[in-house]
Amino acid sequence: MEETIKEIETIDGVRMTWNVIPNKKTKIDDFIVPVACLYTPLQGEPTLLDYEPVFCTSCRAILNPFSEINYEKRDWTCPLCSKRNMLPNHYREISSDDLPPELISDNTTVEYILTKEANFPPVFVFLIDICTFDEERHKLLMESVKVTFDNLLDDSLVMLVTFGTNIELYDFDSEIKSTYLFSGGVSYQKNIYEKITGKKETKDHLLLGKFIKKKSLVKDYFTRTIEALKQDLFPIADGKRPIRCSGSTISFGVSMAENMFSDTALKFFLFTEGPCTFGPGTIASLSLKDVIRSGDDILKGRSIYTKPAQEFYNGLAKRMSENGYSIDIICATLYDVGLFEMKALTDQTGGIIIMAQDFDSNVLLSSCRKNVEGYIFDNEEQKVLNQCFNAKFMIKTSPGLKWKGVIGQGSSTKQGWKLPSIYKNHNLAILFETEETNMENCFVQIITQYQRSDRKIINRVTTFSRLLGAPGDNNIIDGFDQEAACVLQSRIFTFKAYLDEDMDLIRRIDRSLIKFVRKYGKRTMDDEIDLPDTMSLFAKFMYFLRRSTLVQTQANSPDETIYFRNLLIRERVTEAMTMIVPTLLSFHYQGDIQPVEMDSKSLEPDVILLLDSFHNVLIWKGEHINEWMKEEIHLKEEYAYLKECIDTAEKRANEIVEERLPTPPYVITERHGSQERTLLSKVNPSLKGDVVVTDDIDYDTFYKCMCKIVHDN
Repeated sequence: MEETIKEIETIDGVRMTWNVIPNKKTKIDDFIVPVACLYTPLQGEPTLLDYEPVFCTSCRAILNPFSEINYEKRDWTCPLCSKRNMLPNHYREISSDDLPPELISDNTTVEYILTKEANFPPVFVFLIDICTFDEERHKLLMESVKVTFDNLLDDSLVMLVTFGTNIELYDFDSEIKSTYLFSGGVSYQKNIYEKITGKKETKDHLLLGKFIKKKSLVKDYFTRTIEALKQDLFPIADGKRPIRCSGSTISFGVSMAENMFSDTALKFFLFTEGPCTFGPGTIASLSLKDVIRSGDDILKGRSIYTKPAQEFYNGLAKRMSENGYSIDIICATLYDVGLFEMKALTDQTGGIIIMAQDFDSNVLLSSCRKNVEGYIFDNEEQKVLNQCFNAKFMIKTSPGLKWKGVIGQGSSTKQGWKLPSIYKNHNLAILFETEETNMENCFVQIITQYQRSDRKIINRVTTFSRLLGAPGDNNIIDGFDQEAACVLQSRIFTFKAYLDEDMDLIRRIDRSLIKFVRKYGKRTMDDEIDLPDTMSLFAKFMYFLRRSTLVQTQANSPDETIYFRNLLIRERVTEAMTMIVPTLLSFHYQGDIQPVEMDSKSLEPDVILLLDSFHNVLIWKGEHINEWMKEEIHLKEEYAYLKECIDTAEKRANEIVEERLPTPPYVITERHGSQERTLLSKVNPSLKGDVVVTDDIDYDTFYKCMCKIVHDN
């Protein structure tokens, strides 16, 4: 079953929590784990069709392999609503031996290139903080801007805004440097257009030639400007923070965009090195005596800036989402920059957060490069970006199933769901309720329309079917996907949770797991509880979830918590599971390479371990391996196999780092090394004392305690 599930995911990007669905009316929480589809809209490379799709005249579903074709009458029956529809004229010659691609059984996901194209290529608005930490870090931030700009496609439209105490808008139409200066102390609305031009008209694309131009036309100007950009000249008094108007700048950018573009592929890049200290959206005072709010400050109401800032950014997020805009927040800093307050900006627009802690240049620069990388699509000569824009989703279901909502980035619309920025690994959790039906199967169709960076508008259509069964059937339990279920539960617990709810988060996870074990487990002779094979790992997954940085937030700053949860909500099941239960790969010096348990028992002296927790990649060298390397034994010819083991582990670690966005920090450590704590904090502490010093209970003790609670109740 597991292989089949992953094969379906590879083709369709679909993981169902329950692959056999109850045929009785249920509510979302009746099965503890809801019936849901974890969908990756841009998974794989499906068949590409250069004609328009055929719609059902009743439910507006699209012709698909599950449609019943009557070749004599030249009509088709929609599997979702059972409506009979006439086939278009150009389908009249089809036969069972000569089917169009969208009717071939293997093509459950296809893409249509629509005849209409977007009016504009993607627009990228650079919002650059010049209140940088020092001269060295200033150069680093400017380098990240250049890396991002250089990797954009030449047809992209760009706009340049810098900010510190004030906001500067750059005029691309002037032969000499010309900028417009705006106050950083106010929130901007659409009337900003009138202040610049003296006109009341909106949607005036004359501004395109002045403040927004094709990248190819401003390459030299943009590069020279960034290289010459100095730190904010406004003096910083002793004991004060820089005057930084991040919130006002974002509202200025949104207001400018609203006057030129609506329902358009437009992305803001916010480059910053510190918190907003001036104007709307302020999260920290100017005085260094007032430390930046901590999680405890927020919980106890001591942070006077948090609530007003959240309300301000929530309003901006709504305006951006309605217009199809998104924002990526790119920060390199020692301190929080306000991700906690700005959470809605990325949640509602699909933007990514790149956080280079301690000014890690590799994390920052490589992440910026990968964020806007292009590739050749389907043997076409023209490059397209690895991200797409302005995605709109419609979910169609047959009787027996009804979609109730989405957990993920984006926002709801009358037709379905909207996500202004979408990446290859983007994942959404679509929730369903079941209804009573006498059908044997139910059908789901997900229609995703999005814009590629070459202005092409694509309709991706994924259609799939699942068996229906009575609630008590073993088939339903046999179809349980415990990885998808764990990821869904982790999103339910953490996505909308704020710090005040985190105090009770572990208890809520435990209560849910106890209900799950009580419902599906069977008591054994030794008073433990066994779960069916398809659910046997679910309790262990949840044990690791409650120990992860997604839930254990005491050691995180508010920004770090938001960063971790932003990644959980957007990544595919496999990647999300890596955040919950990190992977551990063992490299033995005699040549064996195998995955091992995330357990302290795996920390053996003669192996190299590769830890991947998604946020960190770490190589750990056992005690013997480390001693041999210090003695340089691995450099001797007769011990070439030892060097090969070391090189293989490091090569695999570098591959993980290179393929992942954002780039994770990469560390090499050893037994008793300073960075070993990263590994020790994540493994199951089954061996304590000399191996792992911790007060945490191990999984076996946790499971026995849970079984006792189930028995006692």
